[in-house]
Amino acid sequence: MKPRPFDMNDNIATLTRNWACLADLGYKFRGIKQKRLTIDDTCRRFVFVNRPARRVIEISNFYTNDWGLLFVTNLDPAVRPGDSAFELKDWLGYHATDLPEELSKERYLKIKYSSKEMGIELVLEFLERLFLGPLKPILIGEKWENVPWDDTYK
Repeated sequence: MKPRPFDMNDNIATLTRNWACLADLGYKFRGIKQKRLTIDDTCRRFVFVNRPARRVIEISNFYTNDWGLLFVTNLDPAVRPGDSAFELKDWLGYHATDLPEELSKERYLKIKYSSKEMGIELVLEFLERLFLGPLKPILIGEKWENVPWDDTYK
């Protein structure tokens, strides 16, 4: 997962790779993985690891300033493989009644889908409030939640 020069010289890569929020939570940038979506379409995943917390964060980017999926993975061997990862939008949906409107799934999706026109700075600001707030215990390894993939639970 060695970074290639073209992966490192654009604004999205620079902002994501050097995002202070993840460093403050103990995460280190590990690299960029290329992910094939279809024969003609690929994306890249920025991978951050917090070894003491046994957590990995993967953030997808579809190259056209389009912010994609964000996964949190628990590397603890005591956690069953099927329960060891969740996508952020599923976590937000699962906590729909617990979170304020400014941290809601709807707000996240609105910001995420407008990132192509408005840039990723707004996405990073939203994520920082979420990561340093309600998601912090999970991200620093204090607890884990098994989040259903289906968003009809609440």
